[in-house]
Amino acid sequence: MAGTCRRRCSLVERSWLEVLASHYDHHPAPASTDRLRCHSLHFIYRWRGRKYVLSKVHKDSRRVPFHYQFALTAFLSEHTGTVRPAHPPVGRHKTPWIEHRSHYWFVRSFTDHAPSPDWRDPQLIEDWAAKLADIHRIAQGHRHPDQPSPESLAPYHWPLRAVLTRRDEFVADMTARLRVEQDVMVVRAGLDQLSKEAKRLDLGPVGITHQDPSPGNVLVKDRGVVAVIDWDRAQEDRLLYDAVLAALHLSRCQPASDRFGAADRFIKTYQRTWDVDDQAVGWMFRYAVLRNLAVSRSPEKWRAIQPEVERHWGGDH
Repeated sequence: MAGTCRRRCSLVERSWLEVLASHYDHHPAPASTDRLRCHSLHFIYRWRGRKYVLSKVHKDSRRVPFHYQFALTAFLSEHTGTVRPAHPPVGRHKTPWIEHRSHYWFVRSFTDHAPSPDWRDPQLIEDWAAKLADIHRIAQGHRHPDQPSPESLAPYHWPLRAVLTRRDEFVADMTARLRVEQDVMVVRAGLDQLSKEAKRLDLGPVGITHQDPSPGNVLVKDRGVVAVIDWDRAQEDRLLYDAVLAALHLSRCQPASDRFGAADRFIKTYQRTWDVDDQAVGWMFRYAVLRNLAVSRSPEKWRAIQPEVERHWGGDH
């Protein structure tokens, strides 16, 4: 593993260091296993006694615009310590980020955290639910003038309302990407049913959502959440979708004998802040699985739990 990390560093180090020098006037020492490490889209380094993370996000004309995502997270960081601002806030060119070749780049301070938190720990599960509920309290009702329209986005990035109202296009995109025909049929039938049910449900408020609240994007220390990172998919959507998706990700960290116990605990804790109807919660669990079965790069994991989710949260659960 260490050897693989070093090889990755040697491939990308030059471009990362070029960005740091030209935009932030940071000049970290050449890569070494104890001072400089690469993790896919993040570059951890030391400069003048402090530890930083340089992140890069791939440019894509059909993604949620980067300046819009950055504005949303900047707003959240002003009101909660769990969403950390970039540091320094601007570089040499007086902008919060830099465009370099095929990516956007920005720096934030490194947050000390446990490398392998125990996501089976009830205390941690409840703390994460409470922290997300607090973020959503701030995020509720936030509107940004540059909110993108679904027409400008790939279906992968559509919010809930667009998925339901344009579900034929959403499903057609699955076919165009050569998704398994059985998955296409399951998603089509499921969205048709959910669309009918949604007419009589209150799915809760809209606000800033993370869209990928998986354990890998949640930093933990001393059995509590200290930061939520990687907001590169952030957009305005139903807040409940974020909560349910976080709960589903937690279910994958649990023993098979109690796969959904942690998800139930998470949602019940979340509902202490957000009084969301149980039927709406069940609806959202079913929707979240179908949506991710359609768009995820790992559809097999969503395919595996889809029948279980229907049994656990379907009907009048």
